[in-house]
Amino acid sequence: MIPVYIVTGFIGSGKSTFINEQLQYRKKLGGTACISAEQGSVSLIKEALQLSPDKLSAITPNQPDTYSSIADEIATYINKTNPKEIWIEWNGMVSFYQLESLLYSDKLRHMLQIEKVLYICTDQFVASMLPGLGNDVTSQLYSADCIITETDTHHALLRTYNREAKIVTAPTPEKVEQLCRNSTWGLIPNLLVIGITAYILFSYRVPS
Repeated sequence: MIPVYIVTGFIGSGKSTFINEQLQYRKKLGGTACISAEQGSVSLIKEALQLSPDKLSAITPNQPDTYSSIADEIATYINKTNPKEIWIEWNGMVSFYQLESLLYSDKLRHMLQIEKVLYICTDQFVASMLPGLGNDVTSQLYSADCIITETDTHHALLRTYNREAKIVTAPTPEKVEQLCRNSTWGLIPNLLVIGITAYILFSYRVPS
């Protein structure tokens, strides 16, 4: 199974810069594949598979036809690049459950293993935008293993969205690499599949 590192956060939070710094530090460009669902001002130093945010936003967990073509695109890319690890830059306005549906689809779930989910946010975003945004954005924050901030000003507020995540202020690439060593998501992929399956079955259940 290929380890996957997911970097989420609102547009302009610095996701591309963060991934570039980590790839340079880890010196794994040759064995790394990148997938991007964002269109920021900074380009990734490793050419990425670019996914359409509009198609991702249309993903519905109980309708595989809404994401089967995207899963095929990712599978083809993986078979072509044969990476040792994958970094995904996830779109700041697409919910995390849509990404789960994609990665744990029949086409990809036997190929990939989520190792870490890292959420990046600026102080300005947390203070002025986050409280007014909907569930699609907060689902990313809720699913994060690690939340990376500029300062510790809003740690208490972020804790109300995710009490389990590790919150780190302006970490060095070395610190991030240490955070990525121990997998949390990799221990529970089957539980995620079960949860998505239960959601699908519940959605189709007809009241008696």
